[in-house]
Order: sequence, then C-alpha cells, then structure tokens
Amino acid sequence: MMADIYRSAKRVITYVGGPTPDIPKGIDLATKLIQLAKQRRGQPVNPIMYTRNPQSFGLPGFEDSSWDVLREFQSKPWCTRMWIVQESLLNDNICMQWGESTFGWDFFDEFFREVVQPTAYPQSSGLSPTDPKNGGNATQMFLVRDAFHRQGIKSFPMAVLLDLCRDLNCTDDKDRVFALMSLCNDSLKPTVDYTKDTRQVYIDAAVCMLLHHPGVLCSAGARKTIKHLPTWVPDWTVPAAQIPVLKCRGFQAGGPLQRWFTTIRGCNASAGTLKLSGLICGRVDHMTEKLQLVFTTARMARSRWARDQFMRLLKLGYYPGTRESYLDALWRTLICDLNIEHREAGKFRSMKPASPTLAHDFEAWVRPDPEAAKREANDWIAVRSGTGRMEPPDVDQVVYDAWYSEQNMSKADCGSRYPSNVFGSIQGNSPAGDSLGWPYRDAILRAGNLYRHLCTTEKGYIGVVPNETRVGDLLLFLPGAEVPFLLREMGVDSHYFLIGDCYIHGLMNGEALSNGDGRWEELTL
Repeated sequence: MMADIYRSAKRVITYVGGPTPDIPKGIDLATKLIQLAKQRRGQPVNPIMYTRNPQSFGLPGFEDSSWDVLREFQSKPWCTRMWIVQESLLNDNICMQWGESTFGWDFFDEFFREVVQPTAYPQSSGLSPTDPKNGGNATQMFLVRDAFHRQGIKSFPMAVLLDLCRDLNCTDDKDRVFALMSLCNDSLKPTVDYTKDTRQVYIDAAVCMLLHHPGVLCSAGARKTIKHLPTWVPDWTVPAAQIPVLKCRGFQAGGPLQRWFTTIRGCNASAGTLKLSGLICGRVDHMTEKLQLVFTTARMARSRWARDQFMRLLKLGYYPGTRESYLDALWRTLICDLNIEHREAGKFRSMKPASPTLAHDFEAWVRPDPEAAKREANDWIAVRSGTGRMEPPDVDQVVYDAWYSEQNMSKADCGSRYPSNVFGSIQGNSPAGDSLGWPYRDAILRAGNLYRHLCTTEKGYIGVVPNETRVGDLLLFLPGAEVPFLLREMGVDSHYFLIGDCYIHGLMNGEALSNGDGRWEELTL
C-alpha cells in the first residue's frame, strides 16, 4: 500500500531536520568539495580528504562552522528509518527540506558520489560524521539510490536489499523484510503475514532466496539475537559483523552457479533445517588478532606484525598447489586479491586479481620507517582527538596505545626495538611523503576485512575469516557458491553450525572442487 502512495504522489518531501545555523554555508562548502573532487577524479588518493590545511585548496579551515554543517548533515537520523527506502526511490519528484533550506535529492547524490564515497576512510577527514552509524546509513542510502536512478536498476534481489538496509530502524522487526518486498525482483517472495513471529518470517525469507542462489548464506552465521534462529538464516536485527567476502570482487570458489541446484538437498522451514552436499577441505590451524588491531594500526606495530606472519609462513615452504611464494600470497590475501583499478571503474564483479604493482604499496605500508611512524602517529592522534571525531571504543584502545607509543619513540628506540625491513625485495618507488603506502591501505579498507582474522589451515592455505572463527573450525566448499564457508561441529554426525563466509587464497576459482582434496559430505545445518 505504501509503495502505491509514494508512486502516485505529486511530490515527496524528505524532512531532514529542524533549523541548524549556517546551513547555506554548508551547502556552499559541499558545492566546492564536489567541484574539487571532480577535478581530481581518478587519482588513487584524494588529498583534500586527508589534509590538515584545507585552506591550501581554497576551502575554509576546519574550525569554520560550514564543516560542522556537513558533518551534521551526514549524521541526521532521517536516513535511519526503514520506510525511507521506498520514500526515496519510488517518486522522481522528490526533494529534501532542512530547516528553511530546500534542495534536490540530486545534490545529496552528487555529494556522496563525488566526495564521501571515493574517500575510503572519511573518519580521518574534516567530514567525519558526528554520528558514525547514521553516517554509514546515509552512505547506504546513496548506494541504493545510485543503483536505482543512475544505473537504472529498478528492483533488487531480496538478499542485496536486505543487506543494504540491515542497519535501518523499524518498530516491528518483521518490517525488515516486509517493508522492502515492493522493491525486490525475486520470483519467489515470502507472504506478508504479520501473525507469524519474526523468527519464522526470517526463515521463510531465507528459504525463498536459497532456492535460487546461495548468496544469503554469506550474510548468515553465528552472530544472533533472535532465539533459536538457525545459523544459516541471517539475523537482520543485528548489524553485520563484517562485509561479506563476495562484495569484494567476483569469485567462483564453488564453480558455476548452475551447480547450486544440485547442492541444496532439502529445506524444512518449520524445523529450521537445511540439508546440503559439500566438500569439507581441512581445518583452521592458526589465527591472528583482528586485522583492525594489527594491520591498520600504527606503522611500527603493523610492520612487526607483518614480519612475524611472514617469518612464520616462510617455514612452510611454497604455497600449496602452486609455486607462489608466501610473500605474494600474504599481501594478496589481506585484501582478498582485490583489483583496485577495476573496483574504481565500477567493475564490482570482476574476476581479475590485484595488480602485481600493489606489492610495492604493501611494502611501503609496512616499511619500518621511524620518521614516517612518528608523523603518522601525530596526524592520527590530532584528527581523532578533535570535537566530533571517533574515540575509544570506536577506535580500539590498543590502536590508540600504539599511536602514542610511536609518537614518543626515538630513532634509537626504532633501531633496537624493531627489525629491519624483510620486505625490501619488493620495494618500489613509493614516495616518502604523507602518502607512504596509502594505495594499499585503501585497498584493505575497500576489501572490507577490518573485522576479520588472518588464518592458516592445516594444509598450509592462508585466508581471512570471520571474527567468530575458532581454531579447529572446518572449511566448506559448496558447488555453485561464490565463496567458501566455515563450519563448527555440533557433536552430532553431519550436523554443523554455520560460522560465516571466508576468503582462502588459491581456492577461490573452483580449485578445491577440481582437486577433490577433501571429503564430500551430506550435511545438515
């Protein structure tokens, strides 16, 4: 019913919020940022977003109230409502009203497309939203509108839309499914029935999706709040713990999609069980801390961590199944072998691996350079400690401690406490300035692996796995599924918990199924 109302309305007005001082100044600043971003389009790093001196670009200083307006705009709660999705998509004559100012949604779209979205880590800039969660929702709203209006995608697969809107708010959690049905293009959809409990609504939705595509399993896993919800069913009331691996780039770990229809053996919606046929290919043998804590931290800390992992892996010889070195496998695994040029060109499903030249940027990112370490620590502490910036627990205290330690270290400390550069063999011509290793840092963030762990399997493969993974969990390949999964034994024969999706280097293009190096099993989730 609401969809018909929005479609037939003569005009739709999205109310952003009440009056805020200097809204016109903020709109003027946004216009300048859009123009500057267009001039620098295609550059791997936009210096405007990381500078501490915006005046050098003809912009006001960060103390100017216009920056506060833009931070507040991204943080307004208008974009957190589930029903805003239909409101913002189904009528072409739509505008925004903020206080006494009215502007088109096309201005919002352009601001996020040109300024916010290309910045891999906007929290480090003067545009850091005052409410990071609402800022994330505003970005998601842009992505949905961009696909719907600019790319001409007038409906979405249910799994995609449910994931995009997972952080939005609604009074009834059933509306996380029902409020989006009019925008879904699935041939099979759950019946809108408010007499069912939320658990059953989510199971029904997952069953509808699984009959056509395994992708919904990438959004499921062990993290739940709804009682007795099966692990193979996403809990859409819980924010995603990490970005699904299949959103990084194209993979075919389970071969062509057509094979999925022989993989699913049965589904009992009332009992909450799913029966599948899959290849179990070893166990997790070793895990590190979350990459957020050990690899996007202070320079010397991440340098030491990378060296320790490399020296540990070096003892294993060559990478299994190939003659690839563990050095090459390591830097590719940490970014899911993402080709950043194809991502920038909008080729999100590209199967092309990362460019070999990114190895030079990896070396620059982990290079034990004391001067760069002190400079970076000073900069990060400065931008994170100002008004409206993220502080613990948004940034883990471990990371803050590493910054403070390196801010105060001396060159003598570096020589005695930190080893030499073991990655010197892949050193390129990276500049020694503020952007040392930034292209690789941006690739890490775009791959979405901050909350995952680096792991090694008992067969010597390395990968990135969900936060809930434990040593001993099993690696599962499902025919037709784009990515592998991790399972945990329940103590009952062939019954397992689904832990989540993962990236395993060297096994993302059907190699595991071709080699048959594992055991086939009829399993129940």
